[in-house]
Amino acid sequence: MERQGATARAPRVVMLSTDYLPNIGGIAAHVYHLARAIEALGHEVMVLQPVGDASRSEPRLEWEPSMSPPVVRLRYPSGGSRYHRLWQRARAVVRGLRRLHEAGRPLIVHQHDYRDSSMGAAWFSRVHGVPWVWTNHSSAFLVDARTRSGRMAARLLYSGVRAVIAVSREIEAQSRALWHFPPHLLRYIPNGVDPEVFSPSVRPLRPVDGDAVVLCPRRMVEKNGVLYFALAARLLVQQRPDVRWRFVFAGSASAFNTDPRYARQVMTVLQPLTEAGYVVDLGNVPHMEMPRVYAMAHVVVLPSLMEAVSLAALEAMAMRRAVVATDVGGLPEVVRDGQTGLLVPAGDPNALARAILELQEHPVRRQQLAEAAHALVTREYTWSHVARKTVTLYHEVMGIRHESAPGQYPLSSPHGGGC
Repeated sequence: MERQGATARAPRVVMLSTDYLPNIGGIAAHVYHLARAIEALGHEVMVLQPVGDASRSEPRLEWEPSMSPPVVRLRYPSGGSRYHRLWQRARAVVRGLRRLHEAGRPLIVHQHDYRDSSMGAAWFSRVHGVPWVWTNHSSAFLVDARTRSGRMAARLLYSGVRAVIAVSREIEAQSRALWHFPPHLLRYIPNGVDPEVFSPSVRPLRPVDGDAVVLCPRRMVEKNGVLYFALAARLLVQQRPDVRWRFVFAGSASAFNTDPRYARQVMTVLQPLTEAGYVVDLGNVPHMEMPRVYAMAHVVVLPSLMEAVSLAALEAMAMRRAVVATDVGGLPEVVRDGQTGLLVPAGDPNALARAILELQEHPVRRQQLAEAAHALVTREYTWSHVARKTVTLYHEVMGIRHESAPGQYPLSSPHGGGC
């Protein structure tokens, strides 16, 4: 294993996820911010990311110890059949975890992707007795939960997991139906936001000349409903041609990890608006630049057809921006209709257009919603809250009882040795 200057001591918490920075998306951002927040509580954390590499014939571990938290990119052969790729990924995950185990026993393996790393994590946990925790925050799980075969596959893959964190009430309910965990080992812990990073004082990425700047920070995949936002944009320009509309897309057609067919469909709908100068396509925006993107907007739109829980909603609300979202998944838990934002039915461009227009025509109302949204997320949805709840669950999994104040206890094994 190529250590490249990494310290010899193994981390006490290993965050395991195929989706991590610089990828764009909620899971990648969740892992990054949660790991940093747990670090801030005084615990050692490392991210282990399996990355498919068709040019490789053997797994390779590449350490990036200068990052915070430190990252190991676990590059594995990704050529051949689907089953061959699954086997290679599981083999690489086991190899990576085993090498960390040899350096000094990790206390928790905390998986964040859905299914990708499960076989390797399950094997390693069973053989070495290291607790395996999983945060369930994938909309793909909700798709699987709708079918008998999907439920059977999920139940089998996670049969050895010690505890599950659900980031939305919908995921919590579906998870309880599948695994029947004791209440304290299947816990609802929502996403968080860093109010110091996503702050209303952040300066915009670039000036946008428009009366109404409407941002859609979603990748162009079907579940994100971007097509319906594009249709709503056309309606708004038709209905109110006197308004200088600017529709800003981040994570859009030029970004990676999109659906090319779907992106072309969206861009076809937007073509007349693009030619008329109404569309601003920012493409692939690094996660740490997103606060400056939110700062450009008057209104942020989340037109999802399916949503586990939206990190983008929390980020926009922390930036004190008014949010229009669809009434799906975990969105109504944070975007409370008429209180901290506006909710509309999914797949309804007319409803989206009406809500956006309402906020454009009533700036005082827009500001009131934005202020209430900011107060909610900074009070209840910070990463420090999420980290404390997560570490408490780690202690429950390890059978540790403590009397210290939240955030002040050491994450140590029953045999001694803190982080």
